[in-house]
Amino acid sequence: MKNKANVSFDNFRLSFANDGRKSAVTVLAGHILKIFFLSALLLFGSRPLFSEARNALLIANSSYKNFGSLATPVNEARDLKKSLLQLGFTVTIVENGSREKMLDSMADFEKTLRGKGGIGFFHYGGHAVQVNGKNYLIPVDADIPDERRVATRSVDVDEIMASMVADTNIVILDACRNNPLPASSGRSATRGLVLTQEKPKNSIIVYSADAGKVAQDGVFTPLLTQKILEKKSLYAILLDVRREVNRRTNGEQTPKNDDGLMTEVYLAGYEMPQTVSQKENYQNQNSQKQNNHTEQKLQNQNNQKSQNQNNNTNSKTGAELYNLGCNAFNAKNYNDAFKYFNQALEQGYKYARTNLGICYAYGLGVTDDYKKAVELYTAAANEGEPYAQCNLGIMYHNGEGVKQDYTEARKWYLKSAEQGNDCAMYSLGLLYEYGFGVTMDKKEALSWYEKAASKNYENAKEKVASLKQTIEEEGNKAQDSAKLAEEYYNIGYEAHKNKDFKKAEEYYKKALETGEFRYTLYCKENLAKLYIWPSGGVKQDLRKGFDLCKDAAEGGMAGSQFILGMYYNYGWGNVKIDYKEALKWYEKAIEQGNVDAKYNAGYIYYTNLGGNFNIQKGRKYLQEASAAGNGFATDFIKSCGDKF
Repeated sequence: MKNKANVSFDNFRLSFANDGRKSAVTVLAGHILKIFFLSALLLFGSRPLFSEARNALLIANSSYKNFGSLATPVNEARDLKKSLLQLGFTVTIVENGSREKMLDSMADFEKTLRGKGGIGFFHYGGHAVQVNGKNYLIPVDADIPDERRVATRSVDVDEIMASMVADTNIVILDACRNNPLPASSGRSATRGLVLTQEKPKNSIIVYSADAGKVAQDGVFTPLLTQKILEKKSLYAILLDVRREVNRRTNGEQTPKNDDGLMTEVYLAGYEMPQTVSQKENYQNQNSQKQNNHTEQKLQNQNNQKSQNQNNNTNSKTGAELYNLGCNAFNAKNYNDAFKYFNQALEQGYKYARTNLGICYAYGLGVTDDYKKAVELYTAAANEGEPYAQCNLGIMYHNGEGVKQDYTEARKWYLKSAEQGNDCAMYSLGLLYEYGFGVTMDKKEALSWYEKAASKNYENAKEKVASLKQTIEEEGNKAQDSAKLAEEYYNIGYEAHKNKDFKKAEEYYKKALETGEFRYTLYCKENLAKLYIWPSGGVKQDLRKGFDLCKDAAEGGMAGSQFILGMYYNYGWGNVKIDYKEALKWYEKAIEQGNVDAKYNAGYIYYTNLGGNFNIQKGRKYLQEASAAGNGFATDFIKSCGDKF
């Protein structure tokens, strides 16, 4: 059975329905959804509800200025964030944090945990070091020439522990790597991290490797990200992770848990036993009868009362039975609620279907059955019921009762949103914010959140504020990145013109590292030329030139399309000669007016290289290339004489 503790209609009054209008089901189903999906877990509404606050802070450091960069932490943190969102966490992620940014984020996180309690989750991925029995997390901009500067230029793990003030605290440190300080720093021969002495109350601290041991990149956190969604206790999940990490590293790495939890923690809920044998069921029932006669007597009285109610409902209309179900649901009498909704549907009152679907999805008055819930939602959704459409979208989103299908989920959210359903609007916002089945588009997400917020959907209001800030920050960052990319490219281009090829190579690469798309293709084309026709200290690398050239050619750069054609034409860099492939790229370049490509393509057609004979096309390309000043085309035409 699903958690029923959060289902409350105490402050809800339902008007009696005496006909087949949608008003009753709209009010009830709408209220059920607002209760079930009021948290940020809207998209996971058919999972067990989480009553406690859940907040997470992820710090991921990859791009170090003075230490070796790490390939995995940032991407791993982004994946972990997605899993935590599914578990109902509000997640803050700090990527490539300076010391100031790391400390500020911890201060804000501590403030949040003090105000909301619940579960606090902290994860760090990046470089760290232990000095004199204490652990320090290293910011990406840290300049630490020796161990004496560690304490003032990094983040003491004890400060992290002091900030974990939630009711339940989970700390994950995937930082058990080799000591990154230079050998000349006077460092001791320490490896990995030590178990910290400062521990939050009711907490578990998880190290990706045992004390003094070293962790491998890309092993621990991806496994945790996958396993954490399972309906098991946190202990069981961490045990599974430990075993698998140990297996994958051939015993070289074993995660370590420093356990101080006072209670079991189930982040994704837990699986209830699905069946009980007839013998066990009989024994349980018999034991209860023998040990609790008073309870049995009360049960008999309740059964009689229920029977009397059944006799009184025989003459009720479907709408009246439906409203009896609503009243029973308000009183948290889910068995009767399910019974009345079912009777109402049997009498043809079709608006009971959505609420029956909710009963099946959450196991309210009936054993939970996702497939049955989907069946009921689908019937109601196909007749245009907006709350059923939204719920059906959620089932497709989660893959519960149906195969997971984000496209189908989006279809039903849209149908529901078009009828003004605020939950569906919010759901669409989440799809676009996190890229579930659609291209990630934060502006589109903001648009849907604003629509939901205009209908007073509280979580949407929070999302509007936070996402506006994120979009603004990313816009500023993109502007800064664009300026930097332009500066680097211009330096590289000037150096290239001045034949300072080594400097040109350096700055083209720097421009590429900014990720600014407007300069990517130009940098790749110019770098390809440097590697194909090297000079000034740049080493020839035809294969690297091919890869760069292919990227630029596919991006529409005419010069790269011509050069790629030559790769296939002449078999540079062990590329197999393929005249048809060469012609394909030459003609793409010709479409953009590349004269040299006209000569090469014309020569292939005219001389029948590779069986690609087309004398008319060959003659045309050669004549046009000659007229445009291509000397090779002119000389070739002259060598042919009258035969041309």
